[in-house]
Amino acid sequence: MFDGTIQSGTAILKDKYGLTEKSISKLLGIDGVNLDEDYRSNSNSQTNHAEYVLPFLVGSLDATSDDAKLLGVMRG
Repeated sequence: MFDGTIQSGTAILKDKYGLTEKSISKLLGIDGVNLDEDYRSNSNSQTNHAEYVLPFLVGSLDATSDDAKLLGVMRG
C-alpha cells in the first residue's frame, strides 16, 4: 500500500512493476542515493519533486489496464 513516502512508492514500483532503482531514479529525476532509507536527511528539491510526482506515477500505473501497458511497451 502506498503511504505517500518515497520508500513505499519505490517498493511498489520495484516489487509490483519490476522497475530497477536506476529506472525509478530516472523517472523521478532524483539521484539513486536519495532512494535509500535516509532520504529525509538528504532532503532537497529533487526529493520534494519526487514526493509530488510519485503518487501520480503509482496511481496511473495502477489505473492502467494490463492491455494498455503491453501496448505501450510494444509501441515503445
